[in-house]
Amino acid sequence: MANFSEPSSSLSFTSSSHLSNGSISQNISTSSISEARPSLEVISLNKLSSNLEQLLIDSSCDYSDTEIIVEGIPVGIHRCILAARSSGVLYASSIFQVPELVSLFQRRLVNFVDKAHVEDVIPILLVAFHCQLNQLVAQCVDRIARSDLDNISIEKELPYEVSESIKFLRKKPVSDDEENVDVVDPVHEKRIRRIHKALDSDDVELVKLLLTESDVTLDDANALHYAAAYCDPKVVSEVLGLGIADVNLKNSQGYTVLHIAAMRREPAVIVSLLAKGACALDSTLDGRSAVSICRRLTSQKIMMLKQSRGRKQIRTGYALMF
Repeated sequence: MANFSEPSSSLSFTSSSHLSNGSISQNISTSSISEARPSLEVISLNKLSSNLEQLLIDSSCDYSDTEIIVEGIPVGIHRCILAARSSGVLYASSIFQVPELVSLFQRRLVNFVDKAHVEDVIPILLVAFHCQLNQLVAQCVDRIARSDLDNISIEKELPYEVSESIKFLRKKPVSDDEENVDVVDPVHEKRIRRIHKALDSDDVELVKLLLTESDVTLDDANALHYAAAYCDPKVVSEVLGLGIADVNLKNSQGYTVLHIAAMRREPAVIVSLLAKGACALDSTLDGRSAVSICRRLTSQKIMMLKQSRGRKQIRTGYALMF
């Protein structure tokens, strides 16, 4: 999900039911409401639609209902248009206070969350959290808590209070007589986290030292998965160069390292893995390959942007996968 960057500016809002010049309004008779009984959301969306239509048929219409002050200069905008044209529509709608769009997209996403892959729920949860959409946040938290996403990924990718809520839900037994059969060795877990911290610091030499001090292996720590998801491509290459990690290992979710790299969409990491023998044909538990993950997540626009930064790497990596 793209981050919506805000310039140093101030906003002044007029009523969302009409444009700032006050020339447009839509009167809805009490009798028509009582007959059709449309919801408040439908009425609000109809008003927005009427405003937008007026922009096309009346050239003298003042389209702005908001002013952004940029470097001391007031710039008139229409919140609905700006929000709809943003890459993060829900976030933009919340920032520009367009409750009709917020309500519409929140309802759609609530219905989508239970059907989505857990990795697709994370960006939705981040936006919902920052926009304070409590219903959507609760739905996403419940979905992730019921998934097999590991706690390390949850802590790495989500705000502290959200990750704590998820871990709290996971501690609750499904029934009074049900016991948690998965007992985590705290010492083993601590050693794994030390390896991950060393990778975060780009210190592969420290990783080698930690491996000699315990019986934890790179595969035990899913070190390649972690590096492919969060570390610099150079670190991934260095870990691969140690030659002691299974490049086709699957984690608890059934993802290989190449699946993780495909989700990250970093060509340099993909190329490094393929050069070391990563299998592009391996499938996830639900039948997705690294190729299908790349195709689903990578738009043509993103591909062109990445080409400008690393054309040779993209040609090599994707040619090997396809």
